[in-house]
Amino acid sequence: MCGIFGWIKQNQPHSKLEIASAEKALSSLQHRGPDSSGVWKRSNVFIGHQRLKIIDLSDNAKQPFVDQSEAHVLSFNGEIYNYIELRKDLEKKGQNFLSQSDTEVLLYSLMRFGQQSFQQLDGMFAGSYYNCNDRSLLLFRDPVGQKPLYYYLYEGGLIYSSELRALLEIKEFNWKIDKSNFDKFLAHSYYPWDSTPIQDIHKLKPGSFLHYKEGKVTLENWWKSIPGSDSLKMDSEEAITQLTSLFDTSCSNSLRSDVPVGVFLSGGLDSTLTMDSCLKKNQNIQSFHLSMSERDFSEDKKAKIVSERLKKGNAHEYMMDSEVMDESFREIIKKMDEPNGDPGFLNVYFLSKQCRDKITVALAGDGADELFAGYLPFLGLRYENFMMRLPAPLRNMAKYIGNFIPARDTYMDFRSKLNSYLNGFPSNPLNRNFLWLSSLDNGLLKKLLPDREKDWMDPNSENSLYTIPEEIQHDFLRLDSYNRMLFFYQKIFLPEFVCHHTDRAAMLNSLEVRAPFLGTKVIKFANSLPIDMKVKGETLKWILKEICKRKNFPRSIFAQKKQGFALPIARWMKSKLLPHLEELKKFDGYENNLINRECLEFLVDNHIKNRSNFSRILYNFMVFNAWRKKYPNLSFS
Repeated sequence: MCGIFGWIKQNQPHSKLEIASAEKALSSLQHRGPDSSGVWKRSNVFIGHQRLKIIDLSDNAKQPFVDQSEAHVLSFNGEIYNYIELRKDLEKKGQNFLSQSDTEVLLYSLMRFGQQSFQQLDGMFAGSYYNCNDRSLLLFRDPVGQKPLYYYLYEGGLIYSSELRALLEIKEFNWKIDKSNFDKFLAHSYYPWDSTPIQDIHKLKPGSFLHYKEGKVTLENWWKSIPGSDSLKMDSEEAITQLTSLFDTSCSNSLRSDVPVGVFLSGGLDSTLTMDSCLKKNQNIQSFHLSMSERDFSEDKKAKIVSERLKKGNAHEYMMDSEVMDESFREIIKKMDEPNGDPGFLNVYFLSKQCRDKITVALAGDGADELFAGYLPFLGLRYENFMMRLPAPLRNMAKYIGNFIPARDTYMDFRSKLNSYLNGFPSNPLNRNFLWLSSLDNGLLKKLLPDREKDWMDPNSENSLYTIPEEIQHDFLRLDSYNRMLFFYQKIFLPEFVCHHTDRAAMLNSLEVRAPFLGTKVIKFANSLPIDMKVKGETLKWILKEICKRKNFPRSIFAQKKQGFALPIARWMKSKLLPHLEELKKFDGYENNLINRECLEFLVDNHIKNRSNFSRILYNFMVFNAWRKKYPNLSFS
């Protein structure tokens, strides 16, 4: 796990001031790679790397990695889990190696096979490959976007980095906050697809590469796996056997490391299966879990049940109360790169901070919900056709009645879930998934965001902030409702919500987190399974629960309601986080006419007085407001 930064100018050499800016930008990524720093330069090329040593701890594996001819330069962030197998294949073809690293394997694969190399990779990665012979640059990113990569393309060149903060260190450019993307963040709690807070800065899309040569840019996808598009013909028993084997292999490969490895254990289904599989490889592997002072949110009992059931490994428990949360929140808002409205960021950050002195790599259950249909909206699809036919007055009546349901302090209380569900009808199918996950009812969001184009706020518009990217609409629309939702979660939600908070929160503590469920073979197999092996009646993630049954896990593990690393964030907003909430009265969006002051104050007051749970939208504001203070010179576009 590392941090990368590069700056390629088309025709002109870098000035001394630009080199100084580039070096400062690279140093801003030190938390991603505190073990060493490296730079490779030519007159118009700057490629930098911050290294976190994981595989081959010697200097033989330092980056940027240059081949013996000094014509090929690789700088990448991540891990190639199947590098041993790839290395053996290259050795058979006569390739010699000077290190034991996956970096060298990747470089020689790219030199020999070019872009076709990506099809052979199993891992999480984002990086750059520079060819001195033709002065071309290749940027690339893993299939589901576990590792981040930002880029800025301008008339005179290209700049790229693992995190946004490094680009903002380049003061030679007039950076501005993107107003439309700000709206997306408020509505979705994250920046989806290739959007970022900053105008003209983009994220490289998952499973794609960017080719840059002489000022010309080509963007292409190298990965495509669509749920339901190629169903396997096998019965459930065979599917369970194959999935178990594939997942065990993925866990085994994910354990490859020259530094200590552990497992994040929530006590839920996904992390339990991960821990169980890892124990087959290492019976002494350590696990780490959180307990909450608020017992209705704590998962420590579940985690302890898992630990006792497995009777192996070394378990570590850390208490998170409101005092700890407040301290973590204050640390995070000072360090946060791109704003992320997922409170789970706090959990991962705190847990990573606590366990970092024991391990350098952690395995987590990320990705299982997106592959095997683990979220509540999948149950709502059963009534989709009925709701579309339901007359508008009856839907409005249901919303009206729902407002009398008492507010609760869960991340999404029942009233919020009901309103979110109803919010999706009627709507364009291209917009429904975003609407179901929106942080605020569309009617209130319209009031909150004044002076916006009508289509931009219209749930039925094909050009609204709820519409999925045009690039994937064709594939999306040809799927049934269940596979559409899976496709949405995998292509949009997983990369920039789930993977984003895991990577950033852990890397702020220089900890690498791997997700065995996101191994390429596991993804392809999951997407080939029929939907009735994922959703059966009211049972979500059916096939994973069947695996648990066959392992004789306690029913409390596979029959529990989904919770994950949940936080009582709504409750804490009325106590420890209250000062941060009250700071929103000074939000500078008022001055720019971005936000309706009365509407925001209404949301704050009603949340504090426990009339409604508006924690999701308010937390988005709190995070963005804190991030905005770090860059006071940035203006809105």
